[in-house]
Order: sequence, then structure tokens, then C-alpha cells
Amino acid sequence: MSLGIDIDVEGVEQLRRSLDSLEPEARRELDRELRRAARDVAREAGQTVRARAVTRSRNPRRTADGYLVRARKGGLRIVGTTVGASMLEWAGREETRTQRGRTLKATLDARYGTPGRVLWKAWDRRREHTEAAIREAVARAERRLSAIVGG
Repeated sequence: MSLGIDIDVEGVEQLRRSLDSLEPEARRELDRELRRAARDVAREAGQTVRARAVTRSRNPRRTADGYLVRARKGGLRIVGTTVGASMLEWAGREETRTQRGRTLKATLDARYGTPGRVLWKAWDRRREHTEAAIREAVARAERRLSAIVGG
């Protein structure tokens, strides 16, 4: 089960391998551009946590900073990396058995919405922009590869 957002990019793994064998710096640049394209989703999720958190401690900052974009085989993954981010996103996803769990779920639902509370909502708002930026990054890398191969 995936608790983050996996973004599959058709053909990117073959493109990465080709770039890696011919011009490794171009492959690293492609990965940077892909991560940059999806970073707005992670940033928006973090900003939502900061804006809605009600606490006297600094923990909301640690939770908000816990959304990262990672390159993975076949594309990208946006994921909450802290315990707080995971709890915030997914607490109450399944039936809660204890009163404490029901109270936590009710509080999180009231403040952030239903499970998939922050990250998926950020993805829904930014999906088109993110996918367009990914397509542009892949197209640039393909042109660069064509130029390398074509001489």
C-alpha cells in the first residue's frame, strides 16, 4: 500500500539509462528538474500544515518540513517522511477502535479534512501544473539526448 503519491513518467527509466551511459550530468539534471516539478506539491502540503496547526510547540514545523519529493524507478514519489506527517495524513483511515483514536480522527478531520488530508489535496490542486512541468523536463532531456546521439 502506498501512503504517498507515486507519479509514473512513461519512458523515463529508459531515458535515464541512456543519459547515464552517454552523459551522466544530463541524467542528474533530469532528476533535479523532475523533483523540482513536483516540489510545489510538497511545499503546499507543508504550508497547509503550518497554517492550520494549533500548538505551542515547534512540532508543526517538523511535520510540515517532512514532505519530500524523491526520484524512484519509473518516476517520482511525494511522501511524508516524518511520523507527524504520516499520522496527519492517514490517522483514522481505517475504523478506529479506541476513544482516543476516535478523538484524534475527529480533531484531524475537523482541522484538515478526511484521510489523505493534506498531500492529496495539494496534488489535486497542482496536478496539471506539475504534470506539464514533468513533460517539459522530459522533452528537454530527450532533445539533449538526441543532440548527443546525433552529434
